[in-house]
Amino acid sequence: MDYKFWKRIFGGLLMILGALALVTPLTPGSWLIFVGAEMLGIGILSRANVALYYEKAKIRLGGWIGKADKEQGE
Repeated sequence: MDYKFWKRIFGGLLMILGALALVTPLTPGSWLIFVGAEMLGIGILSRANVALYYEKAKIRLGGWIGKADKEQGE
């Protein structure tokens, strides 16, 4: 029994079901895209990527947050 083969089949199936859930109204299953991608080895939600996105957002929003703090202090 080839575990990698079935893992790829199941991951692809979850991505297809997630895409269908994304375009159909009232279906809360679009998160299956991310689960399927992780099973296929596409690290969308890995810890390193989430930390990288957080750092980028913190840098981009840092200017706005800093300006808001200075305006409130005046």
